[in-house]
Amino acid sequence: MGLFQRIFKRQTETPEKLVLIMVVKSAEMVLEERQLTKGAVFEVAIFSSLHVLRRVKHYCPEHYSEFERKYFRELFLFADEVGISKMIPGNKTEFLNNRLEFYGSEINKMKTITGYYPTKMGYNFYKKPLQAQSGDNYDHMELIALTIKIDELYGVLDEAANIGMQEMKKQYKK
Repeated sequence: MGLFQRIFKRQTETPEKLVLIMVVKSAEMVLEERQLTKGAVFEVAIFSSLHVLRRVKHYCPEHYSEFERKYFRELFLFADEVGISKMIPGNKTEFLNNRLEFYGSEINKMKTITGYYPTKMGYNFYKKPLQAQSGDNYDHMELIALTIKIDELYGVLDEAANIGMQEMKKQYKK
């Protein structure tokens, strides 16, 4: 069973799972076919999760804590189901927290520093995903393409968050 099919096979469609499905599928926007490995998809999913979670926190703060808790449970379940958890060096919760902090810092640098290229993010996405320490990717064409793809990705992630919030408001009222 393929990487993406595994996330679809579970029957319960919670708001958190719907958002995760869109986040995982959106990795295809950033990664080319040859780069579409489990590790690279998970790195992009972590990056994308940060954007989605920030949006949910901003627009739906009353449900954020519950959404965040359930979303990370879905993310870890996905990682377990497709074998990503075995590829993560050390503790997966610690790895995830470190990556969220790292990607948050990279996002801030991309927004505030003119001409900033995310060399370490490019390394994580394209060269060696799921490494404890991020190296650098100095392929300028790849990095320029990455910054363009990230801008396009944000639109898709905004829509994923919006759909998740609509479903969350329906389900959490029950």
